[in-house]
Amino acid sequence: VMPLMKTLTFNVICTLIFGIERGARRNRLVKLFEHVIDGTLALPINLPFTRFNRSLRARSEIRDIVLELIREKRDKLENQETLDNHHQDLITRFLSMSDVDQANSSPLLSDEEIVDNCIVAMTAGHDTTSILLAFFIKLLSENPHVYQTVLKEQEDIAKGKSGSHDEPLTWDDLAKMKYTWRVATETLRMYPPVFCSFRKVLQDIELGGYIIPKGWQVFWTSLMTHMDETIYPDPLTFNPLRFENQGATPSFSYIAFGGGPRMCPGYEFARIETLTMVHYLVTRFKWKLSLEENLFKRDPMPVFIEGLPIKIEIKKAL
Repeated sequence: VMPLMKTLTFNVICTLIFGIERGARRNRLVKLFEHVIDGTLALPINLPFTRFNRSLRARSEIRDIVLELIREKRDKLENQETLDNHHQDLITRFLSMSDVDQANSSPLLSDEEIVDNCIVAMTAGHDTTSILLAFFIKLLSENPHVYQTVLKEQEDIAKGKSGSHDEPLTWDDLAKMKYTWRVATETLRMYPPVFCSFRKVLQDIELGGYIIPKGWQVFWTSLMTHMDETIYPDPLTFNPLRFENQGATPSFSYIAFGGGPRMCPGYEFARIETLTMVHYLVTRFKWKLSLEENLFKRDPMPVFIEGLPIKIEIKKAL
């Protein structure tokens, strides 16, 4: 499952951000982003044989590819070849943006800023969503009552479609997937893809009898927060119903996407991608885990050691 989910999320985000279909350039980007992600939390030692160095070199090559794409898409815009405003990729959207306050309507973002935004979106949205989907599949298999509730919710949506079985989902359909998203939320509570991060202290603060001075960097871990029994009773139990009333959850006690003004900007994209994937998965396929125990490690994100093998079969159409 794990490699397939990574391929799926990469293809989706590659189409939405870069607007490129399958081929040599996309295949090259897959390898390059693997090196970038691999070096994200590596020791910053810039020697030729280190993960950090490979990550820097991969990032440089990605920059060259994205700049080439920018030139190609700018030419198309200038020649008015890109006219479909509903299906533009992110780079084209960035190129179409302009600063209306400027007399000459100058571009809102420079080419380098577009490159940076694309790399951040790709790095953040590739592995994280694939990890969520893989653990979602595992937990549905291990919790039949949760699976049946998700299945009913999704089948009700599918049966309510007026057109064919292949009719696309709508925003209204996604809004109905409340229980499915609670399952995803609980999955992220127990297995957050991003284990930790840093925040800078803006003013002196007392915590646990200690003074943390202004300017210090604070290291926080989402998993320790998510496993706090005072916030989540019986935290080792998978229970999506604990998020039935998310308004009762204290601020910054659920931080799978961070929190505050620097919260993950890809939250809504991850939600839509996850719900869409789960809908088609449970309505079109049945599966069961191939192994009794599916161990995982953090490197630095949670990765199934055996890749989470499953036995899968196609369902009959509803």
